[in-house]
Amino acid sequence: MMTTETTIWTVWLNQARKIASFHAIDGYIRYDFRDHGHFLHYMQELQDGGYLFQ
Repeated sequence: MMTTETTIWTVWLNQARKIASFHAIDGYIRYDFRDHGHFLHYMQELQDGGYLFQ
């Protein structure tokens, strides 16, 4: 039997304060990505949009 492991990249956002976090924070919205390229593209969009990362 073959098993495959799926990696999920996650970011939590506070849209009002423009903060992106790589760990869970109560009240932040969680976004999951199964494709690393899409995740990186989204991180670039956040940075271009003025988001701070923590």
